[in-house]
Amino acid sequence: GRIEETYCSAANDVKKVSLFDSYIMALRWASDRVGDHGVIGFVTNNGWLTGMAASGVRRILDKEFNSVHVVNLRGKITRVSNDQKIIEGGNVFDVTVGVQIVILIKNRNPPQNQKTTIQYHDMVALGAPQKLVRLSEQNNIDSLMEHHGREMIAIDSNGDWIEQGEPAYKLFARMGDEDTKSSGIGDAIFSLYSNGLKTQMDYLAITSDADIAADRGLTMAKTFNAHVINATTPSNTEPDKIKWYKGMKERLESHQNRDELVVFSDSDIKEIMCKPFLPQMAVWHKTLNQTKSNGIKA
Repeated sequence: GRIEETYCSAANDVKKVSLFDSYIMALRWASDRVGDHGVIGFVTNNGWLTGMAASGVRRILDKEFNSVHVVNLRGKITRVSNDQKIIEGGNVFDVTVGVQIVILIKNRNPPQNQKTTIQYHDMVALGAPQKLVRLSEQNNIDSLMEHHGREMIAIDSNGDWIEQGEPAYKLFARMGDEDTKSSGIGDAIFSLYSNGLKTQMDYLAITSDADIAADRGLTMAKTFNAHVINATTPSNTEPDKIKWYKGMKERLESHQNRDELVVFSDSDIKEIMCKPFLPQMAVWHKTLNQTKSNGIKA
């Protein structure tokens, strides 16, 4: 499809599933629909302004349009630090993601050798009412930028518009990469890396006391086995004993089909380094954990 042909093919080597979000698909559809001459305006999530996977979106917009105007309304409140929340300010909508206005202009007969201009205005550390007042005071984006600040941006080699990194970064040795991991041969510093132990219930499976960890692991096993023996479907009413997330329910069904009980012993308690430098004791069990990533040994 057009997403693969354009945004995906021009993106950096990262996971690109986010490029199939509805607002990115609408942007691609509108870009094709406008043809050789016209104007597109969107109010969207602002994630593609800085996201690594969206480097292809930024490259293609820079290539397909003569002029790009962006007003970053910010307002993101999820997965950000307290300091960043101050920078983000209030959200003009009742949403938790950042918001932006983007105007794209295409002219079929641009002046010769004219490069795409990217004009950017950032509403930093403003409350939602202040942002709305700033928008309502002006009748167009050009006037808004004229009165409140305009930054002229040139896209860099990484496909970034804002938050541009240091070009020399690519010359640094990689900590790890897939080629080195799969073959053991390569330029990366480490040939093995992973997400490590995933419990999906750290509040139960990880603690500072080995005896407490063993008691909790035994309780998990007994609770799991009770459902195997009674062929019952678990509910989420046992959070102090076990967490029935999707993967755990699937393993229970598999054990029920085989009529196989979980065997748990003190040897299933291991010392780990947690988040990332705190020694802790963890339930380390192939059934009671989400994953013990390949190659990681206790």
